[in-house]
Amino acid sequence: MKMPFLAAARPAAWPWRAACAVAALAAAAAMAWNWQAHRSLGRIQAQLAAAPLPDAAPPVAPAVQDEPADFARSLPETAAVDAVVRELQRLQGAGGAAVVSVDAAQRLATPASLGRVELAVQLRGDYASIKSTLSALLDRYPQWLLMQRLSLRRGGAPTQLEASVALTLLSRPAAVPAAGR
Repeated sequence: MKMPFLAAARPAAWPWRAACAVAALAAAAAMAWNWQAHRSLGRIQAQLAAAPLPDAAPPVAPAVQDEPADFARSLPETAAVDAVVRELQRLQGAGGAAVVSVDAAQRLATPASLGRVELAVQLRGDYASIKSTLSALLDRYPQWLLMQRLSLRRGGAPTQLEASVALTLLSRPAAVPAAGR
């Protein structure tokens, strides 16, 4: 008994056979590539194992005690507030941001701590002039002038900004009195 509906379905089976053959070829190519990669990895590992290691000195622990002393010696003995204010005025005259106000609060140095002067500076200008003024000021005194906070708000004109800047000037710790005095 012949079934004509099965005969019609058989000729459509050849695309499946072709897809299976392509998949088998792709799997064989992947296996060959994996085998070559594994061989070259083994060859590289053998070369690395045979290569002499350079003589390396044992790592030295950093001297933690020396760094704060060197940093503290690089600071001025007293915080130079007047130098920072003069620099701000010079930058203002050179086209920088306008200095609105400067307030200072000093905390004296002790033998165990750095001296600090907290400056609250108000600047007015466009973004570029405020940025260039602060950049020039911080570049002028990189070791002992720190910017703690900067906040910007819009001024009266569309491009006008008002900047509130908290700066800290550092100074050396106070000298330890000599014994017997």
